[in-house]
Amino acid sequence: MVDALELVRDVLAPGDGRRTDYLAVGPPGRPTFLLPRERRVAAAACRAYNSLRPAPVRRRRAAVSAVVGAGLGPAMGGPVVMEGPPVLHDAAPLLDELAEVLGVDDLHAAVGLGEVDEWWTPVLQLFDGGGRPVGFAKVGLTPLTAAMVHNEGRVLESLRRRPPAGLTVPRLVARGGWGGAEVVLTAPLPADVRSVERSLPPRCPLADHGTTSRVVGGRWWDSLSARLAVGTGSPHDARVAEVVADVADRLGPTEVPTGWFHGDWVPWNLAVTRGQELVAWDWEYAASGVPLGLDDLHGAFGVARQHGTDVAGALSVAVVHGREVLADRDRLDVLSLVHPVLVLGRLADAARAGAPASRTVTGTAEVLAVLERRLAARDGAAA
Repeated sequence: MVDALELVRDVLAPGDGRRTDYLAVGPPGRPTFLLPRERRVAAAACRAYNSLRPAPVRRRRAAVSAVVGAGLGPAMGGPVVMEGPPVLHDAAPLLDELAEVLGVDDLHAAVGLGEVDEWWTPVLQLFDGGGRPVGFAKVGLTPLTAAMVHNEGRVLESLRRRPPAGLTVPRLVARGGWGGAEVVLTAPLPADVRSVERSLPPRCPLADHGTTSRVVGGRWWDSLSARLAVGTGSPHDARVAEVVADVADRLGPTEVPTGWFHGDWVPWNLAVTRGQELVAWDWEYAASGVPLGLDDLHGAFGVARQHGTDVAGALSVAVVHGREVLADRDRLDVLSLVHPVLVLGRLADAARAGAPASRTVTGTAEVLAVLERRLAARDGAAA
């Protein structure tokens, strides 16, 4: 398994002849958070956006903030040294590049070290020398994550020109390539954000704003179908092609409201301000021309999967949630077929990015079984 800390070393390398020390916080050998060694910045990094975190994490972060603020950082974990040139070819040190864009001479980064999977991207929380948040930088290092980060930058640029009603979106500062990687730099979140209820995502306001168009034949559906047509070498590839073609035939000229799709509408990507404004980040999967309401279903699916529900069960949870939040039953009928195809696309992307076959093949089989049952039920109702 690739180690998150090693990937972050590549990103934070300070350049020839320089050395920067960080503090790795967490269990020995499995740090969860990388902090600057500067006392004031480290303490501020632990406190920043703490209201977004679950209560146990908030308590731990507050304790770490107190310890490092008192100058006792080494008691929390071992030092991590970043030195030498960036590992990525032909790249100036990333923090130097970001400091220039932000106009901050004394720039520091803190990084969460999550479990590395095919979707993982380092996200740098950026602070000035006084500990003031100045932005976030997301770095896509692999072909899959670079494409995701590139898409997020493109979407944020579009949303900056025409913000969606009822939703606050992080302000894009800059986007572009960095030594073969892709980087998106955004402004800090509102200072007063707090977490939303984590049991289910709130209703997505994007579901109320769109134009009516065909599901099949649009750019989003064609892109999804093309990704599935490539195949993954799975024993289910031929069956996937047949079932997706069957779904397309059944939907045919069906029209539904379409518009912006966030793509990862889960509570941990959402917050509210004191003024009750809804804030959403992590737009890597976003697209336009997508059936509205799909975010609601896929968000409920994501929460169910996070809680350990299998793929088939999570697809059922998604439809139940759709019944609760979407008044249009005809649209929900369409979404009950479109959503499993979306999940098949995500599984195919994961398989091509090197995810374990035991997970992607099993998940694909479960989705296919659900889709086939839904298609059969649709035929029975029509008869």
